[in-house]
Amino acid sequence: MAAILRAEDRRLVDDALREALRHQDPELRARAVRALGRMRLPAERPQLESALSDSDARVRAAAADALALLADPASLGALQEAAHDRVAVVRAHVLEALGRVAAQTGSAPVREALRDPEPAVVRAAAMAVWRLPDGIESVDALAAATEASSPDVRRAAAYALGRLAASGLGPVVSGSTPPVPTDGQRAALRDALLPLAEVQDAELRMQVARGLAHPARPSEQQALQKLAADRDARVRVHAARSLSWEGGPVGPALDRLLQDDDLLVQQAALEALGRIKSAEAKERLGGAVAGHGPGWLAAVALDTLAGFDAPAAAEAAGGWVQAPEPRLRAAAARALGARMPDALLEDRDLTVRSAAVDTLATADPFDPRLTGFVQGRDEILRSSIAAALGGKMEGQDRSRALAALEHLWHRSASDSVPDARDAVLDAAGKAGKDTAAHALLEAGLADRDWLVRRRAAEVLKRVYEEDHEGATGAAAERPPEHYDAVLRWAAVSHRAKFELEHGSFSILLTCDEAPLTCVNFACLANAKFYDGHRVHRVVPNFVIQDGDPRGDGNGGPGYAIRDEVGMPFRAGVLGMASAGYDTPGSQWFVTSSAQPHLDQRYTAFGMVTDGFALVPRVLVGERVRSIRVDGGATGAPCGPGPRSR
Repeated sequence: MAAILRAEDRRLVDDALREALRHQDPELRARAVRALGRMRLPAERPQLESALSDSDARVRAAAADALALLADPASLGALQEAAHDRVAVVRAHVLEALGRVAAQTGSAPVREALRDPEPAVVRAAAMAVWRLPDGIESVDALAAATEASSPDVRRAAAYALGRLAASGLGPVVSGSTPPVPTDGQRAALRDALLPLAEVQDAELRMQVARGLAHPARPSEQQALQKLAADRDARVRVHAARSLSWEGGPVGPALDRLLQDDDLLVQQAALEALGRIKSAEAKERLGGAVAGHGPGWLAAVALDTLAGFDAPAAAEAAGGWVQAPEPRLRAAAARALGARMPDALLEDRDLTVRSAAVDTLATADPFDPRLTGFVQGRDEILRSSIAAALGGKMEGQDRSRALAALEHLWHRSASDSVPDARDAVLDAAGKAGKDTAAHALLEAGLADRDWLVRRRAAEVLKRVYEEDHEGATGAAAERPPEHYDAVLRWAAVSHRAKFELEHGSFSILLTCDEAPLTCVNFACLANAKFYDGHRVHRVVPNFVIQDGDPRGDGNGGPGYAIRDEVGMPFRAGVLGMASAGYDTPGSQWFVTSSAQPHLDQRYTAFGMVTDGFALVPRVLVGERVRSIRVDGGATGAPCGPGPRSR
């Protein structure tokens, strides 16, 4: 087990992992297949497809999950054959994989599985079918599934109907993009949703509110207006989003939501005005910016206004450059663009300076006022400037931008975190085939940090069709004893207690699913790393997020750990935020409701067991008094591992 975990952490297929893939113990084979999948190596696809025929169901299910991470259409045939596995749990895992692998082709076995006798299989089929181009053909089967005896099946079917019914109309959601239905298909999807508007389960009513985006028929309008007054604030959040579309009216229902007793509903309603983009919406946002509500809510209004009327936002922002609340000054910085006053670049608050530098760099990365930040001690601000230079690779600016990137590369050579060097290589990749850019990328292959080496190899393969996968080396170099200690600690149940300013909740860590993540989190928590932070991100009825010592969403512990994806994101799941594959560090989030589009994209490593009611009520800026994990993590070393090179 320790040897498998070590290979997974190093992101290298070694002899120990190969041996485990052939081991007589099926649990070891399953663990090895899972580890191989998390490495996401295209060359290992045949090995994973072969594991779909293993004699043990655990191995076959792990193989399906691994192929889902690769999402290679070449696996379609093997997975469709495996969709008829005799074991229900394997069929469920295969169907979820098909939801990703068949994103361009569709899959008849997924549609057929919606009538499977096993509830777990039907749920998996519903979670897959909305991603597929032929998913709309399943409206009758999904409608039938909303009446199943299993709550999980009903919720999955409603989620699929809601995603399909809103496709092309509602707010863009990350993850797979559902097919856009015709008017007739959309009406059928919504007819299947409308009866759920009256059920007791708020998770179902949420999906109705989601699916009725831009209501067209009187029945849809009436149902959505009723949902806008729902007793559950999370339902009202979805209703606010569905009541907004470009050029639409700011009707009585949305006006009520702008004055809702729940501030997160108000936030969703303000953001909805940014999708309407009308003079009426602009007037409401201007009133919220100048109003007497919380400063963070005025900042939401200013950011929303900037999204569709930059001149109006810049004019409104002028009065907030000296605002007492940092969130308002940061929003003012984002709205002012190239008109950035020096006061915001020199602000005493890091979140404001970060917003000012990032915005100014986006507007003009050659602005001489950024020179001090290129040379300064803040490594994250250097990465913002490097990223902005990637947008200057056309025409006469290209040589100037590449010269600036070369300077940034050398200046960031001693940075303790790789963010700036990674951003330099990503920006260089946007120059196309260029001698100076290629030189930077070759230098990246020799970097001390694995993330930078991997970025260099990725860009060289994408732009220059050069294969340098072997040059990336190991992601970590810890002794085998470290992984033995991790697994011994993870073999015991552990709980995390989150004490916030206005309440607390407890989480059972899923150490078996994500041992490296759980140990890292416990180490940070019990070292008081999280104490005193303020929740820096709240998306209504989505997530609360913290764990950033900077407070601007860009900070971490100074190192990265590996992703350990697998556990699904239901309501109350603890996950690790990241800036891309294998980049988590310290930032955590908890889901306010089920978020299946996050599955297989982020590490989930715990579940709220007590106090969940607090999660959907947490506001941005709330202080985290402490986070502690019982049992400590003293058996496993904490902090970053030795450099892999």
